[in-house]
This record gives sequence, structure tokens and C-alpha cells, in this order.
Amino acid sequence: MLACAPRIPIGLTEAGVETPFPMTASQPIAIVRIDAELGEGPAWDIARQCLWFVDIKQQLLYRFDPASGALQSWKAPDQIGWALPAVDGSLLTGVRGGLFRFEPSTGQFLKVLSVEQEIPGNRLNDATTDASG
Repeated sequence: MLACAPRIPIGLTEAGVETPFPMTASQPIAIVRIDAELGEGPAWDIARQCLWFVDIKQQLLYRFDPASGALQSWKAPDQIGWALPAVDGSLLTGVRGGLFRFEPSTGQFLKVLSVEQEIPGNRLNDATTDASG
């Protein structure tokens, strides 16, 4: 996973707060190394100040905390395409076969809706939220 940002040093946020990864957009550095087979779906969690992302093929959900450098991972029930923070503190995740809620405090995935069960091998790939969540 590489970090870079256009026109601003990544070592500073827009509010001028320093981060532990000083660099410029022209000089990306690896901030965390994982052995991802198909890493995708980065989503910044404003409330937790962390980055969520997935490894689809290895069925893993990751959380990276840039303040501490800590990296955590959880095994999803099947191939996971994305994870987005929800207002209640959980994450809504797209896992092959359906939508799941993931509870970070327990590491549990709970299926809330089946999606296209009649299409073998189909999986949920990308998602986003609008400005109002």
C-alpha cells in the first residue's frame, strides 16, 4: 500500500496537523506492507481516523491506524469487495452473496441482505456514499 497526495505534503493535514508519514506527492513511500492478492476499496473513517481496505481474494478486511502504525485484519465470510463506515459505528460491507454489517469491537459479520444469490460467483465490487452518508 503506498501513500501519496496531490499538491500537499502528506506529513500535514489540511488543518496543519502533523502525521507520522512526512513526504511529498512526488515521493511516495510504503507506509504498510501486506501480502495482498487483490487489495482494493480504501475508505477513510473520519470518526476513527483510520483507513479501511480489503483483500478481495484472501477475504480480508483491514484497518490501518496512521497515528500508531497499527494494522489489524479480520476474515470475511467470503470475498469482500468494500467496507464503508456507518453512523452507528459498524461498517457496511459488500461480501459475495450479500450486504453484511461488520462490528469492529467484536469482529463479527452479520448478513443483512442477500444479493443476487442466483448468479454463481457474482460478488459486490465497489461502493461509495454521498456527502450526507
